[in-house]
Amino acid sequence: MTKLKIQFNTALKSEYAYSLYAALLESLPRDIAEKIHRENLLSHYTKASFWHVSLFDDSALPYIESKLEYPLRKHNVTLNVVNINRITFGEKEFCTKFLLNDEVKNSVTLKFQTPTAFKVNGEYANIPTPHLIMQSLLNKWNKIMPQSSLEEADILRELESSVSLKKYELKSVLYAVKNVKIPAFVGEVTLNLNGNEPFIRILNMLLAFGEFSGIGIKASLGMGGVEII
Repeated sequence: MTKLKIQFNTALKSEYAYSLYAALLESLPRDIAEKIHRENLLSHYTKASFWHVSLFDDSALPYIESKLEYPLRKHNVTLNVVNINRITFGEKEFCTKFLLNDEVKNSVTLKFQTPTAFKVNGEYANIPTPHLIMQSLLNKWNKIMPQSSLEEADILRELESSVSLKKYELKSVLYAVKNVKIPAFVGEVTLNLNGNEPFIRILNMLLAFGEFSGIGIKASLGMGGVEII
């Protein structure tokens, strides 16, 4: 998986996210674009003059790194690329980093950079409970990391029982996707992680994975962008 930090020549408005995604797909070969869209192999969000893009398929990477401008017809603007930074992890490398090498963190603060929401029984939920956070991360992990899937019985129950909400500073917002305004939230959540060291390492790994996958719904459309503080 690859995380790109693409800097443009101007600050990005939050409503640019969907148009950037559309402009990118239009510039890719049709088979690659359809695969990325169909299988949700890309998550992204905008912040200041940067576009943070995570890819879970490297077929689009050379096209993105060689693309110098993004015409956003809906907004009557063309964005020019100034710089691109890249971080890449293989599946085994990422697991080894958190399960064996890195220092264990018993407390993690998540900063939700863009509006985030969940879907519960067909309805939007805009309160980030430990259950919803871990459920989202687990589902994304098992889909994107098939060789390292965590599908043991009751694993979600064990994960959420080991995570407690320490403090939060949140604000409710609306996120417009096409003609729908989704109730969402932005802000910070600090989680306490409990249990034995191997299990806390799994929690550290899943939470760090959220920086790539996003948390909650519609990460491919600019929602759920998160950074670990």
